[in-house]
Amino acid sequence: MESLKLDKLIDPKKSSLILLFGKPGTGKTTLLKKYIDENALYFRADLQHDMVQLPRFIKVINEKFPAQKITKAPAWEIFFDTIFKNPNPEAKRFVIIDDFPNLVKSNRSILAIMETAWMKIGQKNNIVLILSGSSIPDMHYISGRMKDFAEGVAIKEYTIEPINFFEYKELFPKNDIESIVGYYTVTGGIPKYYNLIDPTKNVYQNIEQNILDQKNLAYIDPRIMLNYDFHDPTTYFSIMQILALNECKIGCIAEYLGLKTHNLTSFLDRLRELELIERILPATDEDPSKSRKGKYRIIEQFNLFWFRYIYSNQDYLHQGQFKHIVNQFKADYNFIMKRTTLEIIKTMLVSREYPFKISNISSWWEKEKALDLVALGEKEILFGSAYWGDKPVGTEELYSLIQESHFVPAPRRIRRDFYLIFSKAGFTKDAEKEIKKKRNMTLLTLEDFK
Repeated sequence: MESLKLDKLIDPKKSSLILLFGKPGTGKTTLLKKYIDENALYFRADLQHDMVQLPRFIKVINEKFPAQKITKAPAWEIFFDTIFKNPNPEAKRFVIIDDFPNLVKSNRSILAIMETAWMKIGQKNNIVLILSGSSIPDMHYISGRMKDFAEGVAIKEYTIEPINFFEYKELFPKNDIESIVGYYTVTGGIPKYYNLIDPTKNVYQNIEQNILDQKNLAYIDPRIMLNYDFHDPTTYFSIMQILALNECKIGCIAEYLGLKTHNLTSFLDRLRELELIERILPATDEDPSKSRKGKYRIIEQFNLFWFRYIYSNQDYLHQGQFKHIVNQFKADYNFIMKRTTLEIIKTMLVSREYPFKISNISSWWEKEKALDLVALGEKEILFGSAYWGDKPVGTEELYSLIQESHFVPAPRRIRRDFYLIFSKAGFTKDAEKEIKKKRNMTLLTLEDFK
């Protein structure tokens, strides 16, 4: 699917320059492998000095294309001139540099050198140059610099996004929907994590036997990525751990860490820039620049799981006491599954434009009052609650939602109210009977996620 989307960016008659964005684990390298044939060149940049990497790259050329063997003293100018020469211009040559930001970090001038070679040789020789990277800010920097260096160069960008729940569930066609929600709660929509799931085991068994397996932990540990992006990751790790326990305002985070709020701003901005966390507002606060009610939260499901249950329990982890970590997840089960459920519902409402086209969707809070879900349309507003327990929801919960909605200061343009309740255990007959009288209320269960 991703390769079909990327194919559309490749000009069938001319050279193409593509920047491939994607968070760690989203499958960039797997996708790139589909383009590596006998006429392709693949290089993987690392955090090494550029003059250490250059001989390694030249070795790849010399071994794969002896006719283009580089015998001169190693220089980046010679390297790029060589890889952009296509001995058979009628056939496309793919040139792929994976983790390209690592190379740029080792030598900023490489961008200008590459640009010169591309303008002079590459764009005339039916080359497909793909530069991939996991750091979104670094890739944006590269994109901006390339456009500054060479005006008129056609640069196309493609981002591999984590899959949403409705794509995710198709990976587990034989599992019941509650199990799939559980898997998604732990791993989210990133292949690096969900590929660890064994569909023949329940979520607890997968955590204990697969996620917490030592060889897998070394592969999926988010700290590896964070160490690349931060010179001193201690404060960043601590912020992630705090947010894994609860959504927080900056003052709450500062209190936990014993810091002044103004000392945290740069840390939070960097985490947001890397798309590890986001700032959320009550749904009725439609102007982020004016709102002072913002909270911060972790974006990816796996990062939330890892910092909440693994990073916070390293003493037990290193003693091999995995049951303790699993039991903590069990104790949180209803809470953490409800959080995931609300994200699924948001995806469903936005993608299906139901019951109206949504312009803003979030939770809502004001002092001691809160609602799980509020969504705004042009003239409509939806209020929602979610219940993840073993007791069917009755009429009491229906009318409680209606009553609580009265505290929400809806914009003046709103003309119609809608209500939505999710219940994992379903609804009482009285509740279902009452709903039939109301056209503006929707009941959801796990069956609606199928």
